[in-house]
Amino acid sequence: MGLEDRRKQRRVRSCMTTKIYNQSGKLLARGQIENICENGLCFFADTEFAIGSPVIFEYKIGGLASPLKIISKIVWEKKINNAFMHGAKFEKVGFWQRLRIKRYIKMCLNVVRKPLIKRSVDQRSRIS
Repeated sequence: MGLEDRRKQRRVRSCMTTKIYNQSGKLLARGQIENICENGLCFFADTEFAIGSPVIFEYKIGGLASPLKIISKIVWEKKINNAFMHGAKFEKVGFWQRLRIKRYIKMCLNVVRKPLIKRSVDQRSRIS
């Protein structure tokens, strides 16, 4: 049984950038979100964060103009070359924030799962 099988929430790969703030609003770093689920995210940053550190992520999701700001906690870290990969758990997520995350995940899963439509020669000739 792999790690993906044990996880409670489905994760989707992401290429979103994020700003990471401390609780007083000071920008600590910019990062690249690797994957996201309803309960948290995995991201790369040049900055090392202590496990248990409270942070606020700000990122745009699903092409909407207004960014999400979510209070989170760093739960793990791994150094890879000159960068750090972190896992963060969402601590305070509002109803509308959670809904936007769920919709984004569902959209990503539908795009990945949607099969290509193969039409037979007869179907193509009827369409023309």
